[in-house]
Amino acid sequence: MFTFDLLRGKIGSSNLMQIVKYGAGSSIASLLISIPIDTYFWGLQYDIRYRKDPNQLFVMWPEMHSFYFNGVQNKSHEWGVSPWHWYFLNALPRSVTCAIPFAIIGAFYRPRTGLIDWNMVTLLGPVFIFVGIFSVLPHKELRFIMPAFTLVNAAGAYGLSKM
Repeated sequence: MFTFDLLRGKIGSSNLMQIVKYGAGSSIASLLISIPIDTYFWGLQYDIRYRKDPNQLFVMWPEMHSFYFNGVQNKSHEWGVSPWHWYFLNALPRSVTCAIPFAIIGAFYRPRTGLIDWNMVTLLGPVFIFVGIFSVLPHKELRFIMPAFTLVNAAGAYGLSKM
């Protein structure tokens, strides 16, 4: 939603600076709590794999480790790949089957006022951006796009309310 509103110019520069300030503070606080806990628990299991010397300092940040493995080393293909359209043609239709017809009806059902309901564009625009970005990655899993299901279901509910 943030990226979509930023692209549409709905977030001003003063709001953007405030968002960045609070986001940075929250991120630092989260990392200060998360990294020591993850290091302790992951270190028990992954001691041998990541440390050649038992006296070597071991710090584990799972999210950064995943990003490094998938984004920097580009090894995500080791877990399997799917075509770019898999999310749109397989994952979304199977996951939010009931919501999609109502979302389509809601997007185009505007009696006497026009063709497209721009409230639906506001709901579904971030979904297409989010899923589109993840579609570029070769390795695909349903869990990667689960946050989008909420907006598709909300769009389906909105469309159903218009009937």
